Amino acid sequence: MFFLRLGVGFGKDDRKKGSEAFPVFFYFILVAVTFYFASFKFFGSFFNIKIDETGYSQFHAGAIWGFGILCEVFVMFYAGSIFRKYKAVNVLILSMFLGAVRLFVVAFSVNLVILYAINLLHGFAFGAYHLSVLRLIQLKLPEKIRLKAQSRYSEMSFGLGAIIGSVMSGIIYDIAGVNAIFTMGGLLAVFSSIIVFLGGKKLKTSNQ
Repeated sequence: MFFLRLGVGFGKDDRKKGSEAFPVFFYFILVAVTFYFASFKFFGSFFNIKIDETGYSQFHAGAIWGFGILCEVFVMFYAGSIFRKYKAVNVLILSMFLGAVRLFVVAFSVNLVILYAINLLHGFAFGAYHLSVLRLIQLKLPEKIRLKAQSRYSEMSFGLGAIIGSVMSGIIYDIAGVNAIFTMGGLLAVFSSIIVFLGGKKLKTSNQ
């Protein structure tokens, strides 16, 4: 409720300035990206520690990150084809769900091959996720509020979400250890995908 009120507060500020308020679905997106990026911060902050505690060298941690970024570049290269075929909201839901799958697998796996392979999903877990939000802003919001919407997205995800993720992951690590971090992160990512699914019902029927 706090996040929805925060989003509504943004909308009120927009109306005071005489600009068009954000549609309801975008508030759902803002809440979802906040929780999702918190889960992403869980992964980013503690993956190297997971590798270390599993007994592998940091060379593998760096190589797995590089492999994931390569997959991200690949997905972005084919983003045009993806979005011509699938609705942006569906790609966003799928990306968040795949992000959850990656977190759950990392939580319960100690096999190096699996840890490499699961990072194939980074292309969707971050690349397609980010592009989906930007595409929804481009397609579903009036031009005069798109820049403001991108700012809100950055504030809520890379700002608030990152803060929440950094603080929560540290607390969870101290209490329950590294595997619990990835498990909780996976649950947050699933929760985020559900929020987007509910918010998608607010969208009008579209072929995008």
